[in-house]
Amino acid sequence: MSKRTLEFDIPLEPVAQGRPIFSKFGGARDPEKSKKYKDQIKQMLRFNKPDKPLEGPLLVDLTFYREIPSTFSKKKRAAALAGRLLPTQRPDVDNYAKAILDSISGNLYQDDSQVTELRCRKRYSEYLHTHVIIRELQDSKPEQIALEI
Repeated sequence: MSKRTLEFDIPLEPVAQGRPIFSKFGGARDPEKSKKYKDQIKQMLRFNKPDKPLEGPLLVDLTFYREIPSTFSKKKRAAALAGRLLPTQRPDVDNYAKAILDSISGNLYQDDSQVTELRCRKRYSEYLHTHVIIRELQDSKPEQIALEI
């Protein structure tokens, strides 16, 4: 079996997974903003996924590109775009990751338990999106798959 890699951009402003809303009748549901974001990603993937889900242990690498605050000076803005100034304000990077993993699990691979390595980062950009790389971690010849979303 060959090792496969998926690489694509999600052309939406990143949204962190919100805290679940609990019902007085039991059970929990996603906050509306998180649910809408995840549904949009699932819809994009519906027609742009590989014929066969990724298998075995996986590496998931996520880069979240956030909006540059309007309060930044020209100098600070340039530093943010160059990657010298990084976003340290909320939401937390792990909450962004949770929303993406929930959206792609069952679409690009069977289950989140396959993710044995997770790399995440937040950056500033004028183009708000999430860059995703998912790689099978098995020894064999690599095959690159590009998705258009």
